[in-house]
Amino acid sequence: MAPNSRKLKFSANGLEKEITLLLMFTPPPEGNPYEDVFPSCWKVITLKRGGPTAAIVEYTANTAFAVPQIDDGNLVTANSSALCDTGQKCTIVDDGVVTPAVPGDAGHLICTNETVAATDVVVGLSDATGGDVEPALVWRNVAAKSRLMVQFTPFLEIYATDDYQETQVLKGAVESPLLWKKNLQTLDKQTTMSVSVDVITGQILIKDAWSYKL
Repeated sequence: MAPNSRKLKFSANGLEKEITLLLMFTPPPEGNPYEDVFPSCWKVITLKRGGPTAAIVEYTANTAFAVPQIDDGNLVTANSSALCDTGQKCTIVDDGVVTPAVPGDAGHLICTNETVAATDVVVGLSDATGGDVEPALVWRNVAAKSRLMVQFTPFLEIYATDDYQETQVLKGAVESPLLWKKNLQTLDKQTTMSVSVDVITGQILIKDAWSYKL
Protein backbone atom coordinates (compact mmCIF):
# COMPACT_ATOMS: atom_id res chain seq x y z
CA MET A 1 0.00 0.00 0.00
CA ALA A 2 1.14 3.55 -0.76
CA PRO A 3 2.18 5.64 2.29
CA ASN A 4 -1.04 7.71 2.28
CA SER A 5 -3.38 4.93 1.18
CA ARG A 6 -6.14 3.67 3.44
CA LYS A 7 -8.10 0.42 3.58
CA LEU A 8 -11.62 0.32 5.05
CA LYS A 9 -13.36 -2.90 5.95
CA PHE A 10 -17.11 -2.54 6.45
CA SER A 11 -18.40 -5.31 8.69
CA ALA A 12 -21.88 -6.27 9.92
CA ASN A 13 -23.58 -9.26 11.49
CA GLY A 14 -27.22 -10.17 11.94
CA LEU A 15 -28.70 -7.56 9.60
CA GLU A 16 -32.43 -8.04 9.12
CA LYS A 17 -32.24 -6.59 5.61
CA GLU A 18 -29.62 -5.74 3.03
CA ILE A 19 -27.89 -2.35 3.38
CA THR A 20 -26.38 -0.41 0.47
CA LEU A 21 -23.86 2.32 1.26
CA LEU A 22 -22.85 5.21 -1.00
CA LEU A 23 -19.31 6.55 -0.52
CA MET A 24 -18.43 9.96 -1.98
CA PHE A 25 -15.96 12.76 -1.42
CA THR A 26 -16.87 16.24 -0.21
CA PRO A 27 -16.36 18.84 -2.97
CA PRO A 28 -13.43 21.20 -2.32
CA PRO A 29 -13.93 24.86 -1.34
CA GLU A 30 -13.17 26.05 -4.87
CA GLY A 31 -16.24 26.42 -7.05
CA ASN A 32 -19.94 25.94 -6.40
CA PRO A 33 -21.09 22.39 -5.57
CA TYR A 34 -23.70 21.06 -7.99
CA GLU A 35 -23.21 24.06 -10.27
CA ASP A 36 -19.69 23.72 -11.67
CA VAL A 37 -18.22 20.92 -9.53
CA PHE A 38 -20.07 17.66 -8.95
CA PRO A 39 -19.15 14.73 -6.71
CA SER A 40 -19.44 11.30 -8.24
CA CYS A 41 -20.34 8.03 -6.59
CA TRP A 42 -16.88 6.77 -5.74
CA LYS A 43 -18.00 3.44 -4.29
CA VAL A 44 -21.33 1.69 -3.79
CA ILE A 45 -21.14 -1.34 -1.52
CA THR A 46 -23.72 -3.80 -0.23
CA LEU A 47 -23.82 -5.63 3.09
CA LYS A 48 -25.97 -8.75 2.91
CA ARG A 49 -28.82 -9.73 5.18
CA GLY A 50 -27.86 -12.12 7.98
CA GLY A 51 -24.17 -12.44 8.29
CA PRO A 52 -21.47 -12.05 9.04
CA THR A 53 -20.98 -9.90 5.95
CA ALA A 54 -18.21 -7.54 4.90
CA ALA A 55 -16.94 -5.29 2.10
CA ILE A 56 -13.47 -3.82 1.63
CA VAL A 57 -12.67 -0.46 0.04
CA GLU A 58 -9.19 0.87 -0.69
CA TYR A 59 -8.28 4.54 -1.04
CA THR A 60 -5.06 4.53 -3.08
CA ALA A 61 -4.19 8.23 -2.51
CA ASN A 62 -2.93 8.35 -6.11
CA THR A 63 -4.74 11.44 -7.43
CA ALA A 64 -5.11 11.89 -11.17
CA PHE A 65 -6.71 14.16 -13.75
CA ALA A 66 -8.81 12.64 -16.50
CA VAL A 67 -10.94 13.75 -19.43
CA PRO A 68 -14.15 11.73 -19.15
CA GLN A 69 -16.81 10.53 -21.51
CA ILE A 70 -20.12 11.17 -19.72
CA ASP A 71 -23.19 9.19 -20.76
CA ASP A 72 -26.63 9.61 -19.16
CA GLY A 73 -25.12 11.10 -16.02
CA ASN A 74 -22.55 8.32 -15.58
CA LEU A 75 -18.81 8.47 -16.11
CA VAL A 76 -18.32 5.70 -18.59
CA THR A 77 -14.65 5.95 -19.50
CA ALA A 78 -11.66 8.21 -19.05
CA ASN A 79 -10.47 9.06 -22.55
CA SER A 80 -7.09 10.14 -21.21
CA SER A 81 -5.60 10.47 -17.73
CA ALA A 82 -2.40 11.21 -15.84
CA LEU A 83 -1.28 11.00 -12.22
CA CYS A 84 -1.06 14.41 -10.55
CA ASP A 85 -0.11 14.93 -6.93
CA THR A 86 -0.54 18.05 -4.82
CA GLY A 87 2.02 20.59 -6.02
CA GLN A 88 1.93 19.32 -9.59
CA LYS A 89 0.13 20.36 -12.77
CA CYS A 90 -1.14 18.66 -15.92
CA THR A 91 -2.31 20.06 -19.24
CA ILE A 92 -5.12 18.98 -21.56
CA VAL A 93 -3.99 19.33 -25.15
CA ASP A 94 -5.55 18.60 -28.54
CA ASP A 95 -7.76 15.50 -28.79
CA GLY A 96 -8.33 15.61 -25.03
CA VAL A 97 -4.96 14.14 -24.07
CA VAL A 98 -3.79 14.77 -20.49
CA THR A 99 -0.04 15.35 -20.37
CA PRO A 100 2.20 13.91 -17.60
CA ALA A 101 2.45 16.01 -14.45
CA VAL A 102 5.21 18.58 -13.92
CA PRO A 103 5.96 20.76 -10.87
CA GLY A 104 3.22 23.30 -10.13
CA ASP A 105 2.01 25.40 -7.20
CA ALA A 106 2.28 24.15 -3.64
CA GLY A 107 -0.98 23.01 -2.09
CA HIS A 108 -2.90 22.49 -5.32
CA LEU A 109 -3.57 20.03 -8.11
CA ILE A 110 -3.60 22.08 -11.31
CA CYS A 111 -4.98 21.26 -14.74
CA THR A 112 -4.86 23.70 -17.66
CA ASN A 113 -7.22 23.33 -20.60
CA GLU A 114 -5.06 24.29 -23.58
CA THR A 115 -7.64 23.14 -26.15
CA VAL A 116 -9.92 25.45 -28.13
CA ALA A 117 -13.13 24.26 -26.47
CA ALA A 118 -14.60 23.85 -22.99
CA THR A 119 -14.10 20.36 -21.59
CA ASP A 120 -15.14 18.27 -18.61
CA VAL A 121 -12.36 17.41 -16.14
CA VAL A 122 -12.25 14.68 -13.50
CA VAL A 123 -10.16 14.41 -10.37
CA GLY A 124 -10.02 10.77 -9.42
CA LEU A 125 -8.07 8.05 -7.71
CA SER A 126 -5.87 5.72 -9.66
CA ASP A 127 -3.57 2.77 -9.46
CA ALA A 128 0.16 3.47 -9.45
CA THR A 129 0.25 3.77 -13.25
CA GLY A 130 -2.46 6.42 -13.56
CA GLY A 131 -4.35 4.29 -16.04
CA ASP A 132 -7.43 3.13 -14.13
CA VAL A 133 -9.08 6.25 -12.68
CA GLU A 134 -11.96 6.03 -10.20
CA PRO A 135 -13.79 9.37 -10.53
CA ALA A 136 -14.22 11.41 -7.35
CA LEU A 137 -15.07 14.94 -8.51
CA VAL A 138 -16.20 16.32 -11.88
CA TRP A 139 -15.86 19.85 -13.21
CA ARG A 140 -18.20 20.52 -16.14
CA ASN A 141 -17.24 22.74 -19.06
CA VAL A 142 -13.85 24.04 -17.94
CA ALA A 143 -13.25 26.94 -20.32
CA ALA A 144 -10.64 26.82 -23.07
CA LYS A 145 -7.27 28.32 -22.07
CA SER A 146 -8.29 28.37 -18.39
CA ARG A 147 -6.70 26.77 -15.35
CA LEU A 148 -8.37 24.57 -12.75
CA MET A 149 -6.78 24.69 -9.28
CA VAL A 150 -7.96 22.10 -6.78
CA GLN A 151 -7.26 21.61 -3.08
CA PHE A 152 -8.20 17.95 -2.66
CA THR A 153 -8.67 16.79 0.92
CA PRO A 154 -10.17 13.27 1.13
CA PHE A 155 -13.20 13.93 3.32
CA LEU A 156 -15.27 10.80 2.80
CA GLU A 157 -19.05 10.93 3.23
CA ILE A 158 -21.17 7.80 3.67
CA TYR A 159 -24.91 7.48 3.10
CA ALA A 160 -27.31 4.53 3.16
CA THR A 161 -29.15 4.58 -0.16
CA ASP A 162 -29.65 2.32 -3.17
CA ASP A 163 -30.60 5.16 -5.51
CA TYR A 164 -27.16 5.46 -7.10
CA GLN A 165 -24.52 3.44 -8.89
CA GLU A 166 -20.76 3.72 -9.04
CA THR A 167 -19.36 6.48 -11.29
CA GLN A 168 -22.72 8.28 -11.38
CA VAL A 169 -22.43 12.06 -11.33
CA LEU A 170 -24.51 13.55 -8.51
CA LYS A 171 -26.62 16.45 -9.77
CA GLY A 172 -27.73 17.48 -6.26
CA ALA A 173 -27.31 16.68 -2.59
CA VAL A 174 -28.00 13.11 -1.51
CA GLU A 175 -31.52 12.86 -0.09
CA SER A 176 -30.53 10.57 2.76
CA PRO A 177 -29.03 11.31 6.18
CA LEU A 178 -25.26 11.62 6.37
CA LEU A 179 -24.08 8.66 8.45
CA TRP A 180 -20.33 9.26 8.65
CA LYS A 181 -17.79 11.84 7.50
CA LYS A 182 -14.05 12.00 8.14
CA ASN A 183 -10.79 12.96 6.50
CA LEU A 184 -9.31 9.61 5.49
CA GLN A 185 -5.83 10.85 6.28
CA THR A 186 -6.78 11.00 9.97
CA LEU A 187 -7.40 7.24 10.01
CA ASP A 188 -4.78 4.54 10.40
CA LYS A 189 -3.70 2.46 7.43
CA GLN A 190 -6.47 -0.09 7.97
CA THR A 191 -9.75 0.52 9.74
CA THR A 192 -12.72 -1.73 10.39
CA MET A 193 -16.06 0.06 10.15
CA SER A 194 -18.85 -1.52 12.18
CA VAL A 195 -22.28 -1.18 10.54
CA SER A 196 -25.39 -1.86 12.60
CA VAL A 197 -29.04 -0.86 12.98
CA ASP A 198 -30.36 0.74 16.16
CA VAL A 199 -33.02 -1.64 17.50
CA ILE A 200 -35.17 1.24 18.78
CA THR A 201 -34.94 3.93 16.09
CA GLY A 202 -34.10 1.73 13.09
CA GLN A 203 -31.32 4.13 12.16
CA ILE A 204 -28.20 2.79 10.49
CA LEU A 205 -25.04 3.36 12.54
CA ILE A 206 -21.42 3.37 11.36
CA LYS A 207 -18.57 3.35 13.86
CA ASP A 208 -14.79 3.09 13.55
CA ALA A 209 -14.63 -0.27 15.33
CA TRP A 210 -10.86 -0.58 15.42
CA SER A 211 -7.83 0.34 13.37
CA TYR A 212 -4.12 -0.33 13.18
CA LYS A 213 -1.02 1.09 11.56
CA LEU A 214 1.33 -0.78 9.27
